[in-house]
Amino acid sequence: SQPQVVRGAVLATTVSVMAMAATLAASCVWTGIMFPPTDEVTACIQNVPFNASWRDGTVSTIKAVLPSYVLADILTNTGPPANIAVNLHDALDEIRQTEYHRDIDMWLTFTRLFASLHDAHTVITKPKAYSNLVYTQPFKLVVKMVGNEQKVFLGAEAVPGIFQEVGQKIASLTGSEVISIDGVSPITAVNDWATKWNQISLDQGARFNNAIKGPYVTRQIDRYDFPTEPMRYVLRSSSSVPVSIDISWRAAARTPDSTIDISVSRCTVKEKTDLLTTSKGFIHQTSILLDDQRDTTQLHSSTGEWVLESDTPPLSMYTSKDGTTAVMKLTSFSPDNVSDYCMNMDKAWELLEQKAVNNLIIDVLGNGGGYVCLGYDLVRLLSGETLIDARPDKYGAPYDLHWVPELSKGLRLGDQQNPAYHELGMDSWLDPLKLSPVNLSDFVDRGSTGLRGKVTDSRYSSRFFLDCSTDEFEGVCKLRKPKISFPKERVLVLTDGTCGSTCSTFMHKLQAEGKYAKVAGVGGIKLAPLVTSSFAGGFTSNIGSLNKLFAEEDRIQDFPTNGGLKQFAWAELYDPEYTSTPGQYAYREPDIRLDFWDFGGPLNSLYDMAKATFSVNNAVYI
Repeated sequence: SQPQVVRGAVLATTVSVMAMAATLAASCVWTGIMFPPTDEVTACIQNVPFNASWRDGTVSTIKAVLPSYVLADILTNTGPPANIAVNLHDALDEIRQTEYHRDIDMWLTFTRLFASLHDAHTVITKPKAYSNLVYTQPFKLVVKMVGNEQKVFLGAEAVPGIFQEVGQKIASLTGSEVISIDGVSPITAVNDWATKWNQISLDQGARFNNAIKGPYVTRQIDRYDFPTEPMRYVLRSSSSVPVSIDISWRAAARTPDSTIDISVSRCTVKEKTDLLTTSKGFIHQTSILLDDQRDTTQLHSSTGEWVLESDTPPLSMYTSKDGTTAVMKLTSFSPDNVSDYCMNMDKAWELLEQKAVNNLIIDVLGNGGGYVCLGYDLVRLLSGETLIDARPDKYGAPYDLHWVPELSKGLRLGDQQNPAYHELGMDSWLDPLKLSPVNLSDFVDRGSTGLRGKVTDSRYSSRFFLDCSTDEFEGVCKLRKPKISFPKERVLVLTDGTCGSTCSTFMHKLQAEGKYAKVAGVGGIKLAPLVTSSFAGGFTSNIGSLNKLFAEEDRIQDFPTNGGLKQFAWAELYDPEYTSTPGQYAYREPDIRLDFWDFGGPLNSLYDMAKATFSVNNAVYI
């Protein structure tokens, strides 16, 4: 049957933004207001004027950073399976030559360019005039299997209070099946948007999972697109013919106490924040993923089959009521206190021994990374005796940097006691042959040159490993051999593909070893592949970090606004098994797939599915 077309002020509103702008109040500031007037917010955004000096300064600073971006060369043509071909220098030159109508148009071009790299380590954000602000649809999307079909339904409020703001009548649509969005199937609509705007992963299944957690229906304006046209749904309830409905986007604050300030001055005011004030050389993660999934990686109350045994974020432990299975949930490898984390991980293994469980589920859904050694440590703990006391070249994987003349000069001529070396963890970088600290004065000059993408003379530093065997560095635990071990067939790691950065390091090493666990891919697009991890890239860096290593005359000028390239992939991780392939482009697939997409709700049913995959055997005690 043909859909019935419905129009109404509650569900769709056509607004002339330019007419609104003519009568707009001078102030574009809202404080403590969850839902500022969408028409006024839109007009304010569209009235921030294009500034050619901002464009030129932003392009110049990004171009100065690009030689240090370790993936820039290979991205000119990655080949399969990523099939990305982006020449960043040419694309930036085109931006520099373009006169934009408005500031937002320029920043959307920058955002779209870097999203096309699908590298969540390399993050560009718009200025703070566009921060603290989202444009949202009223509903979350619910994905589930109905028979053999993957279907999409309208779910709960996308943002608290949105139903009341829009009108409670709209809440009656909750539970309706979504037949199409903007003329295509909902799966296709989400996938198309994620492919264009979501940089979280090279894999469409992982991008899909991330998008349905929130970004698709609630767009952060400083990071994604700026939707102004209503979204057209074709919906069907259980007892009705399909109905076509246009639903407008609503402006909303990211949190109720946020201040939205859409002004030229807000674009240029910079807080005095040093991005590298503490010893974070071992921490590798992305704020993009952590922001997107902050609400979806919280611990859920224990109900039904599962009992919460300990809650020490980012680590928590559950056990099944029948005593056969435990769940180790790790929302990140980035604890606020590393010593506490190490102690809590010891207690987690003691709990496994005390409970004498047969099976272990490790949940790394949405794990955005953290201290890299904590990722390697988890593989070592799972290995029993094999890797606990192994050398760094056995439990780890090699890294390198792109050769940059300014870095070479800075290290050759710099003070060997430069505290930045420790801040960046460089005193833990080990020569692959001697397994002793690299000679920082020459190791970047002793690498190789070869073809990367379309670049025939791409030059890299010597490779190195990380020293995770000592607790002298922040982010390292002193490991103790667990008194219980599990064979591969009774350890199942749950991933939605967005397990990233350090979590990806863990996953690559785990799967390269191939003998400590099985991996279950959760969610994704039915009948399409799903990778087990994303953005493996290695270490991240930023302008502040580079300038601590460069000679004074070579330091990079800051961005003209408080927008720009906030971090980028600096060191490259290689796959532990395919050592000539950067981990970023070494796709690994799960052993099994589990049909589950309710990442923001109770995980009991997912754990039930995972538990059902185990056979009945006993754990091995040492």
